Amino acid sequence: MKNYAFRIAIIVVISCVLSCADRPDRYEAPAPESPEAQAAEALNLAQEAMKAAGIDIEFNDLGDLAELSSVLPTPEKLTSLNDQQVGQMQTATDEMYKILEVVGESGTVPSAPLNPAKDTQPILSNADLLLVNLNLSYLNVLEAVRLLSATGEDIYKIEYSQKAGYTFKLTKLGKTKLDQAKPGEFIRDLSEDQRQAIVDSLFMLTGAKVKASDLPGMVKTIKRMDWQNAIHHLDKMLNLAKEIAPDLGVAMIDFNDIIADTLSKGVIDQVTKWGFEIENYDEVINKIKNLVSDEAQKQTSS
Repeated sequence: MKNYAFRIAIIVVISCVLSCADRPDRYEAPAPESPEAQAAEALNLAQEAMKAAGIDIEFNDLGDLAELSSVLPTPEKLTSLNDQQVGQMQTATDEMYKILEVVGESGTVPSAPLNPAKDTQPILSNADLLLVNLNLSYLNVLEAVRLLSATGEDIYKIEYSQKAGYTFKLTKLGKTKLDQAKPGEFIRDLSEDQRQAIVDSLFMLTGAKVKASDLPGMVKTIKRMDWQNAIHHLDKMLNLAKEIAPDLGVAMIDFNDIIADTLSKGVIDQVTKWGFEIENYDEVINKIKNLVSDEAQKQTSS
């Protein structure tokens, strides 16, 4: 069990980093068509969309990473969202990715020419970029959990607890059907919607590419780049945290373990036994191993 005082210290470090980040003493509004203005508009739209969907989190409170129960909504809440709220979740995701399109993952304009005579200041600070990646990881996870929860019916489900976060499990009937199925053939007992949800969720969580087959529902419908997934953004968060403050990465441990190991690898471990083949399996598993704690990594390697 983690030391409570240590966790409080980590939260203090995070709060200081975010509140004390270098900002100009006098704010000057950027030109309307500038990258700064485009990024600011996208961020504002994303925040509004998340709030409208009822899944917003505070951009200035990364201390929530030390207490995941205050950040992650339950599967029941996610499946209760109406179509408009689900659309707002998608809008928030699109706008967050628009920020990275405008400024690049390093926080600078990708096409900006280098000027040796003048230092190039990033549009977003490392703390800003960390928060953007936090929200993108969060949004990808929520949509994956929502999809799996909405399609599981009496076969599989997502459970949530404050200790373990999200866990992918078979129901009692699902276990019975799995036991009765031939090895690797349980995939055929799933509905088209269930197979589709698993294929799309694996991609949103890890960038996993499921091998297509003659079964319906085996081709992903998510129109995104390969790197646009929760695991990628967790990795970016961790690297940025280390650059901001060495202790900041410690606050990511629980978040990484719950998302990368308990949820993402938990889904992979089960569905690969059902007959789903992941073309980039080794790549995905290695990314997960790089993110999780030593304790979780031992379980990942077993």
